[in-house]
Order: sequence, then structure tokens, then C-alpha cells
Amino acid sequence: MVNAVHSSTMPDGAAGGNPAGFVIYTTEGKIIYFAGDTALTYDMKLLADENLGWAITHCDNYTWCR
Repeated sequence: MVNAVHSSTMPDGAAGGNPAGFVIYTTEGKIIYFAGDTALTYDMKLLADENLGWAITHCDNYTWCR
């Protein structure tokens, strides 16, 4: 489990929980990074050392992947 950065509120204003992403290591030796719903963070640069096979990110109006 890795850090994700965003607000977590539900439509009614209630807390939505802590944001998180995941680095998944498969039995076939693949490494997958699932960013979750996060902003760009400097910690992502550390993942370059992991030799990722896949990176799954979230893009919308407010995030960094334009």
C-alpha cells in the first residue's frame, strides 16, 4: 500500500476514508502500480526503481495526467 493524496469526502460531507494506492507483485514476476485517485506526488519518482510493468492512473479535471 502506498500514499495517495486527495480529499476524501462523500457527497453528504461525511469522511470517505484514507486515500491509498497499491504496488502489486504478481506470481509471474510482473509489478503493477495502481495509483488510486491521487495527485502527482514526489513519492512516485521512487517507483522508478521498481521496474514497473504497468502503471494504472486516474485522470480527470483535477489531476495531473493531461
